Amino acid sequence: MNNEMIIAQMKEICRLRRPEGKREFFSGLRARGLLHRRQVAMSHGEFLAGQLCYIEKWVWVLSGMLMLFIV
Repeated sequence: MNNEMIIAQMKEICRLRRPEGKREFFSGLRARGLLHRRQVAMSHGEFLAGQLCYIEKWVWVLSGMLMLFIV
């Protein structure tokens, strides 16, 4: 399943009226077949590539030096 389909399904769910309780919410998910769907996994490389912009450079340098010291 690609990301566009997941985003479209999330938009559809959010447009629907809010359920009154937890039981109604989960029964609605079960009716749409979304309750036991496997989540999309992200590889370690994709995660690190996504974090490059958010983690400061000195933290990367310090982490690299620490890893070199440990190895």
